[in-house]
Amino acid sequence: MHNITNIALLVQTTHMSNRIHTIMSADDRLILEAQDPLKLLSIVKELGNNISLVIIDFDMGIEEGFSILNKVKMKNPKVPIIILTSNNKKEIFLKSIIAGVNDFILKPFDDQFFKERVKRFMQVKADGSNEGAKIISKSLDEYVKSEISKANKGKYRFSVLMTTFFKPVDELDLKQENEYKRLSGDIYNNLAELFWVSDIYIPYGNQSFIGIFPFCNLNNTSIIHNKIIKRFSEVKNSDIRLEHYHIANSFVTYPEEGNDFEEIMNKLTSRMKQAILEIKYMEEANPKSE
Repeated sequence: MHNITNIALLVQTTHMSNRIHTIMSADDRLILEAQDPLKLLSIVKELGNNISLVIIDFDMGIEEGFSILNKVKMKNPKVPIIILTSNNKKEIFLKSIIAGVNDFILKPFDDQFFKERVKRFMQVKADGSNEGAKIISKSLDEYVKSEISKANKGKYRFSVLMTTFFKPVDELDLKQENEYKRLSGDIYNNLAELFWVSDIYIPYGNQSFIGIFPFCNLNNTSIIHNKIIKRFSEVKNSDIRLEHYHIANSFVTYPEEGNDFEEIMNKLTSRMKQAILEIKYMEEANPKSE
């Protein structure tokens, strides 16, 4: 498989442009710099599939940044995008991920940190592995670290949630994978309505969603769980497509149950697998009468 190394770049200042060129100068990457949004769109259109990555500096203006992002996605829906920004507001992070951003690098950043993020991303692209989940994990890593720092300063707890919807099948094939993709947006929109603006709830892969809830302790996670189960039941009763579907939740609360992103995600995933197994066992033990 051809390893494409073209990177399209649109940044705010000459200083940032020179810095990125210097950081990446030792690597075999062709950086195609756009002086303005129109030039960037022209590069994306001209290169088509022969482009590995687009880097956009959102500090030129958040709204303008999202406008450019959407236009790039219209020109080439599959092109991966990294955004650079000094704005660490949760709303920007959430909106970026939903809009299709593949990675989110906060300024100021260390040169080696930037280089490693780009190199890892390029390797993920080249080896064909699950790009979306891995890159979103990197962005979540930064966000969770920020939440841990704030929780430590404010001396409060927060909980991280994983929600997964699924159909009990013996083997996941392309048809089922596509069905998950079609249903994911509708299910997400219904569940996201349940939460406060101070919470974060974002898509994570084709079947799952991740939530981060400040000031939510172990006892309060049951309230969130019950809200999700109730809403999914309501949606399921009104949507025949979900007849054979189930939903599961897993939680990890900081600091009692996890002290860093890796530990939190490992526990979330392990607990999710167990929750899905329990639902499957219950269904097998109590089959619905035909």
